Amino acid sequence: MKKSFLLIIASGVIFAAAGCKKHPELPRSRNDLVLRFFHSLKSNDANSAIAQGRKLLAMEPTNTFIIQIIEVQECNQAVLTAQQKINAGDINGALEILRECRKKYPENNTLPQLYAQVNQLRHAKSLLLAMEHADTSEAMSSALTATRAGLSSNSTKALEQYFANYEKKISQRREAEKRLIQQEEKNLPQAAPATAK
Repeated sequence: MKKSFLLIIASGVIFAAAGCKKHPELPRSRNDLVLRFFHSLKSNDANSAIAQGRKLLAMEPTNTFIIQIIEVQECNQAVLTAQQKINAGDINGALEILRECRKKYPENNTLPQLYAQVNQLRHAKSLLLAMEHADTSEAMSSALTATRAGLSSNSTKALEQYFANYEKKISQRREAEKRLIQQEEKNLPQAAPATAK
């Protein structure tokens, strides 16, 4: 009887162990949650940091430090997503993401600047095409001035180098136009000198 009793207990333990699934442990304390929160921040996992931060915020709704970190993480996530949209050529999608984040965090000083920079990109193609299609040195200068102004918030070394090379093209075109005018002046028929009466 002792044997069969032990067998029943042993088989019950085996069945119970076999039926258990391993689940991630939930944070047992605020300290565990704080550690996970900071680990997410350290590993640049914005989604996890936001989720952990929201859990902490539920425990301490007036903790301004957590509120600020959640804002920073959500804004960083929005900027990252907007950059992905830009890389995919979806400027309007990027603007929409930034617009929504601006609505949520109107006090954020960086978002309006980023929005303006991305909004300028909306016109970049037409500005650069105007430079490409300009056919006189004067038109080229005007197109360059408009493009510089239109992309002023998006200045990069590569863009400035492009502008510098374009300025060289303007100088070359101007010199070619001068030579053409001089050539045309040489080819004009000479006016007969006025005769005295």
